[in-house]
Amino acid sequence: MTLPESPVPRVLQSEAMSDNGPKITIDAFRGESLELLAQWLRDPAVRKTWGDPAEPLELATDLPGRYEHAIIADEGAPVGYLLWARCDAGLLESVGCGDLPAGTVDIDILLGAEAVRGQGVGPAALERLAGRLFEEGAPLLSLISSRENHRAHRAFQKAGWRRDRPFEDKTFGPCWLFLRWAPQ
Repeated sequence: MTLPESPVPRVLQSEAMSDNGPKITIDAFRGESLELLAQWLRDPAVRKTWGDPAEPLELATDLPGRYEHAIIADEGAPVGYLLWARCDAGLLESVGCGDLPAGTVDIDILLGAEAVRGQGVGPAALERLAGRLFEEGAPLLSLISSRENHRAHRAFQKAGWRRDRPFEDKTFGPCWLFLRWAPQ
């Protein structure tokens, strides 16, 4: 299966988080990225939080207009996946978040390489993407996470997100909604 390159207008690079920290880039999702994503989605740890690989693979194959996606790279090696979507007022209302502003960007993150989990890659990737989305005018960023995914919760909070409220996801059940507002 071959995909056209996803439009990621520029590569975003973080500064080293520390002398030994990761150097993260957010790279374009290319046709060859699909097989790597499929491999990551089959990993039992990833499957536990992302569910059946069929739906995210279908979405990555035929990305609707409000979505964008990219590969997270650490020192140039692909280690994860980002998917984000801009939400209009109707969509936010339909999922019980009508109090959030239109233009909120919902983000999903996946670290496929076990070796980078817990190493600061997730927070660094979220920071790079947040900077870009805020530059583009997003008022608010959101993400949801299973209430049982405590490791991810720590990473989100490390990246400046705050846990906002319980959220009931139709696919994943009880979750937390995390938010990060644009800087003032």
